[in-house]
Amino acid sequence: MLAGSPPVYTFESSWEVCNKVGGINTVIRSKAAVTTQELGDKYYLLGPYVEEKMRFEVELGELEDYYVRSAVHAMRDRGIKVVTGQWLIEGSPKVILFDLEATLGGKKA
Repeated sequence: MLAGSPPVYTFESSWEVCNKVGGINTVIRSKAAVTTQELGDKYYLLGPYVEEKMRFEVELGELEDYYVRSAVHAMRDRGIKVVTGQWLIEGSPKVILFDLEATLGGKKA
């Protein structure tokens, strides 16, 4: 990376991040440790905020990275409910979860 250039991030999104519906959840879980090890603190998983499912699977907390944290705060300032933390699986990947029902005014996503 060149001095002064922005950091490179990897964002992986899936309806099944912290939300087991089918087999994709298993795939994400199985590769999380290796991917987190390879990409480090620039790897994020994006998914839906489903309170009853994530209550026991996510340690809530603010993200440390300045740029990502700023983006999350900007979304919150615009009325988007965003929850952040670490998924309590092997590798402990960072997650950004979107409460789509709250953001859409109670409409089903």
